Amino acid sequence: MELADGFAQFKKALRENSFEDSDLDHARVRLLGEVARIEPILLEEWQSMVISGLVQELDWLRRAILAEEIRFDDLPASLRIRLVSSDGDYLSTAIPALDISDVTELSRFIEEVRAEVPFATGRPVLEWGVGNVVVNSFLWALVFAVVGIGTVLTVFLRRALTPVLVLIPLALTALFTVAVAVLIDMPLNMANILVIPLIFGLGVDNGIHVVERFRRSGAVAELMHSSTPRAVVLSTFKPPSGLFAALTFFASSRNGFDRVFVDVGRFVVAAFLPYLSSLVAHVSGGCGV
Repeated sequence: MELADGFAQFKKALRENSFEDSDLDHARVRLLGEVARIEPILLEEWQSMVISGLVQELDWLRRAILAEEIRFDDLPASLRIRLVSSDGDYLSTAIPALDISDVTELSRFIEEVRAEVPFATGRPVLEWGVGNVVVNSFLWALVFAVVGIGTVLTVFLRRALTPVLVLIPLALTALFTVAVAVLIDMPLNMANILVIPLIFGLGVDNGIHVVERFRRSGAVAELMHSSTPRAVVLSTFKPPSGLFAALTFFASSRNGFDRVFVDVGRFVVAAFLPYLSSLVAHVSGGCGV
């Protein structure tokens, strides 16, 4: 009832006091009329909805400010078992001072932590280990692709130099694609790095067509005026159509790198392989590849 008593005194003061200024006194009369419309029951409801909750919040804030020191034994049991093992070992957390999204800083952070605690683990360690597994898988996939393609070409083409001639443009394609990725700020990651070996698998067929055509014609001029270069260039536009449909649904899986690899690979094969064939023919005295 303290609020009701204060409200009654406020109305009494408005009635008994007036102002010499006509504008102020007119405002006093208007305020008195509005105050007279407020019923006591509405005042009590407002007090219960606003003032009571405010008092509770202020009381909670007072207790929070005056909180005593929290000890480990005061924590809930469900939280304590996450911080202490059954053997009594406490969980310790190492916080990096630098941004470990950079692979170099991540490796440095893990090495420094493991220098102190060799068995340290956690999410950064797991991501670092998975990254190493992916990189090693990429290297082995690249080696198997090159060795397998080279072996098959050597067996079927029956010439030792021809596989090298076919693989050189593919190697240039890989280097050129990585350079383009750096220029357009599309870095290699664990999702798209495994696409690089596909350059050799998808681009070797065009190399075989160009080399075989050159071996039959024996001259670069005749090769360039034949239908083979045009067929190689036109076949370049076939994979992007299928890849575009797939990337419409799975664009986030490889960040579009497969399409870049295939396109760049086929164009490089069409551009450099005739020149390399001519160079090899010139070195071998015009006796073919």
